[in-house]
Amino acid sequence: MRQGGGMVRMWVMIFLLTKMASRSRAQSSFVQNLNGSCYEVTSRFDVGALACESCDGSANKTVSDNGAYCTCAAGFYKLSSSSDLLDFTCSSCLNQGQASSQDHTRCMYCDNSTSTLDTTTGDCVCRTSGYVLVEKDQAGNYLANKTCLSCPSNTLVLSINPYACASCAHSGASMGSDGACTCTSGYTQAGDHWCVLSTLASPILSSYPLSTSSSITYSNVVAKRGGSSSSKTVTSHTFEQMFLAAASGCIDNRNRTSCSALANMCAVVGYDTSHPTCAIIKSRVSGASSSTLNTTHGFSEWIESMPLVYYTPDFSSSEALNFTVNIGTKLRFLLASFSFNGTYLGYDELDGQLQLCGRDPGELTNWLEAGTAYENNCVLNLANTISDLDTTTFYTLFISNEDLTTVYPVPVQLDGLSPDEGVARFFLLDVNSSIPTAGSDPILLQWASSITLSIPFRESDKSLLYPPRMTVEYTQRLTADVQAGGSTGNGGFKVVYTSSYGSFWIAVVVLFGLCVAWIAITWFTHIFAFCHLRAVTLPTLSTGAVARMVVDLLAVSANGLLFLVGLLSVIALILFKGQRTFFLILPAEGSSAENAFKALLLVVFFARLVSLSVRVWDQLHADVFFVDWEKPRQGVGLASGRGEGKEAAPALADDRATVSVWRRIVVINKYNELQSSRGVSVPLALFLILFFLSALQLEGLALNMPSDALEKEGVPVQPILRFGIVMVAWVVCAGSQVLFRNLCYRRYVQDISAGLEDLLHSANVSCLILDQTHHGYYLHGKSVHTHADTDLSQLSKQVAHETKALVRERGLLPGKDSFEVYFHPRFRAHYDRIYKGHLRRNLLRAQGLRRQLRRAADTRRNIAAMQPKRTTTDTAGELKMRESQAAQEEDRFRDLDEDITEKLLEVSQAFDQFLQRFVLGDDQDHKWQQSKMTCCMRCLGLPPHIRAGGCAEGPCCTRGGAFGCCFGQDSKEALEDDEEDAYKAKEAGRKQRSRIRDKKLDKWADGEPVSVFYHDSNRKFRSVFLIGIEFEIVSFLMLLHAVIDLAFQNTTVSVLVVAAVNYLLVHIRQHFGRDNLSKKTLLHERFFF
Repeated sequence: MRQGGGMVRMWVMIFLLTKMASRSRAQSSFVQNLNGSCYEVTSRFDVGALACESCDGSANKTVSDNGAYCTCAAGFYKLSSSSDLLDFTCSSCLNQGQASSQDHTRCMYCDNSTSTLDTTTGDCVCRTSGYVLVEKDQAGNYLANKTCLSCPSNTLVLSINPYACASCAHSGASMGSDGACTCTSGYTQAGDHWCVLSTLASPILSSYPLSTSSSITYSNVVAKRGGSSSSKTVTSHTFEQMFLAAASGCIDNRNRTSCSALANMCAVVGYDTSHPTCAIIKSRVSGASSSTLNTTHGFSEWIESMPLVYYTPDFSSSEALNFTVNIGTKLRFLLASFSFNGTYLGYDELDGQLQLCGRDPGELTNWLEAGTAYENNCVLNLANTISDLDTTTFYTLFISNEDLTTVYPVPVQLDGLSPDEGVARFFLLDVNSSIPTAGSDPILLQWASSITLSIPFRESDKSLLYPPRMTVEYTQRLTADVQAGGSTGNGGFKVVYTSSYGSFWIAVVVLFGLCVAWIAITWFTHIFAFCHLRAVTLPTLSTGAVARMVVDLLAVSANGLLFLVGLLSVIALILFKGQRTFFLILPAEGSSAENAFKALLLVVFFARLVSLSVRVWDQLHADVFFVDWEKPRQGVGLASGRGEGKEAAPALADDRATVSVWRRIVVINKYNELQSSRGVSVPLALFLILFFLSALQLEGLALNMPSDALEKEGVPVQPILRFGIVMVAWVVCAGSQVLFRNLCYRRYVQDISAGLEDLLHSANVSCLILDQTHHGYYLHGKSVHTHADTDLSQLSKQVAHETKALVRERGLLPGKDSFEVYFHPRFRAHYDRIYKGHLRRNLLRAQGLRRQLRRAADTRRNIAAMQPKRTTTDTAGELKMRESQAAQEEDRFRDLDEDITEKLLEVSQAFDQFLQRFVLGDDQDHKWQQSKMTCCMRCLGLPPHIRAGGCAEGPCCTRGGAFGCCFGQDSKEALEDDEEDAYKAKEAGRKQRSRIRDKKLDKWADGEPVSVFYHDSNRKFRSVFLIGIEFEIVSFLMLLHAVIDLAFQNTTVSVLVVAAVNYLLVHIRQHFGRDNLSKKTLLHERFFF
């Protein structure tokens, strides 16, 4: 027996209307008006004014059945046919012995043979029960009189409508006198309005009891947004009403509507194959025979007369979608809609139907442009959703070409399903499935909290697409929790375009391998230089030395990986935005490739942060010493400040009193000023970056779409493109400043580092800087004039003599006054012995004494403050005695402090004299020689081979080649000694060879201690200032900008954070650098300008 889908639709609609009528809703008057209804039964809804208009009951008017207009009451008719719905009058038909027509446009007599006039109802009534009242013929023309006709069998005339013969929805049911339908013999009740043959219902109910088929388990129930999930099982009244009728209709004759309703119920339960709704569909598809049932559209799971539910799409099929796409192509998607009872509602072009979050309608379809990623996320108001949702609509999504010759179903993937398996039917919102009884409110709301549509491009030909896939995540919320405060929930719709990165990924791996190789070679070179310079072997390295090597590895890695990441980002930016046909698709958000890029960027940032912190720490702890070459004038002092002349004061007995200290103070202040000097104005760079990226909206180039549009709502930012834009902006804004300073400002305006050298020479003061244990810089400032401590006229004469070349050329060597120095270990040991050790010990003692001095002074002041407030226990004499003791203690600490200061000055003077002898070559124990640094040493940062007769001076020896040029060559006698040692080692065995290798590592400390001076023509001594590590600082600030931008995607926030960090860095360098300079030069902080 075949059963019509229209009948199923009828009883489902009756059920839904009953439920809607029973559900109480508190709505405002305006909202109710918008729904087209009015509170008062005597008012009609004006669709033009969106307001309720009253129908005048006193004029025999009432509201029409649909509430849209006013009409005459029963027994009355309209006197005019005016188009104005309110401008009419009603006249009685009863006064004429007639009844009004149904539309109240005329009066009609009753056919007295079959009907008679009822003055109570104002209409005709049939004389015989079971007859229906008729006023028009089959053509729709009015009869002369109203008459009555008999109703067909199994029908009944109900009092609510005497013009229609009512019947039950199913032929297997009969209607009683009260209008209630009951199933006849041989039929089983299926819900409230349907009957199923018992022979068909029995096997279904035996295999799938109604208690099982109506039970739904919701697995992702959350009490509030962001809360943990739980599961809940609900007995669904909707499933009780629908299951048996839908299952029997689908199994018996494959009724399309019944099978579609079954597919909808399967979608509600999450495609759980153990649920009866899904199990029946699975069995129907698996039991279909290809000889009896044809497949549809080439899918073996899509059999004739059955909806597509479960299927296995070929995501790598090259023939599934045989249309091409290019830049600017608009994709076309079709969305088929179904009601809960399976009725097909038609299809629409997909635009914003799947987006629960609101947005400008013109922006909802931005993602349809091929290659344009899209996101639309929001927080939903679930309370409004529950009150407004009356029914559940189900969908099936298709992708097609422009002329609809190719239509392909988009597979939907849910949690718990196989990655290779897809389903077709899905929904967005549902409250009907959780209704437990007729007329009750739903227990929970179920909604699609996340929808992701993935559209893949082919690897071989980016103009072709593989079948897309859609991932849907459902969340449930109890209505009780919604009313208790959990009325918000997440909603999101995202579109990603993907592609295989085969060849591109190979290129990235190759570049990464080359980068790692460069990092390894550079780091091992630095390790060799570290060990060679300190005359140690790897097994003997201390923990601090190992830590230094790790920091050096981080610094080298930061440089290499920053270059790699920046290069890839800029290349991706140029290729992606410049393509005219698809050949590059960037990684989608959340993909492994994008996560790897973010992780690599964070690694580079933290590596740069650690290496820069160590560089600044080294600068703050560098040893700085100033050598004053000025000699006291014989017999004449400068205490009067007049210099040489008749009024000059006699020379003091102490020679130091005849040399002014202000020259050194000026030089130290100049050095202090240079410590925090910068080669790049970061505020200017940040202003330009903010202007270009925000004001000109160039940051829009980071949107994940191939077009060059700078703004498109919903399109997310691509991190690789974002970093590429940030890097280009920093390179342009900071690099242009570096070029301007190097090419113009330093050459034609001022060079601050050269200014320090000029000031040193004018002040007759040299500067020694030790930034490492055996490495430093020497700035020779010994004046070519006899005295620098002179008056203005004499100083002018000296400048004139230098201009006219009347004196010898400046410099330790002619024209060379700045040097990079590699100190011999014996020099360093001597330095530590006579100066550094004493300086460290006495500074610590001085700091302790000054703390005690301050404490004693505070105690004395407190006692003095107690004098006016003395109590009975503290007499005035006792207070005076305690104050005297505190004053004596303060004087004792002050004397000790002065003694320590005097010792520090003596140590400083002794080291001053030692440095003068060392530089002038008068110290027989410590020598130096000037050498020329080889190209290999400059490129790799290798130290010289410091030993007598080595390659540190003169051209490289012919033996040893380039390796010898890097590490130094021995003299002929030394080479012969090495050969003899090698021969002995070969005879003595491995242990002896190891001992000789250790001996060779220590050879650089043997013989005459010679330090090596290299002319610092590039002024590398600036590396102890911030200006010397400008690349590290700018790259760190750029990486900080990128990391903050990665988190907030806001240029203004990133610029503010970078500005704050730069300000903090400069002030830390200023404060602690001045403190270090004060300690190392013994100049009190009050003398800093």
